[in-house]
Amino acid sequence: MNIKQLEEVFEEEFPKAQKFYQKNKKLQLKIKKLEYERKIIIPREITLENFNNYLKKWDRKEIIAK
Repeated sequence: MNIKQLEEVFEEEFPKAQKFYQKNKKLQLKIKKLEYERKIIIPREITLENFNNYLKKWDRKEIIAK
């Protein structure tokens, strides 16, 4: 299926999916910018033990893309 066919088959869902996709792209860009500015650190490889620690002690902040 191509995009045009998807739009026709999912005429109600497709615009919502496009909106969600655009919002996710903005969030990804914002996260990359925060990482570049060294406001956040995203480890590329972590152990299972570190992963569990991160989940328990992670200082979470909401990231909003408009």
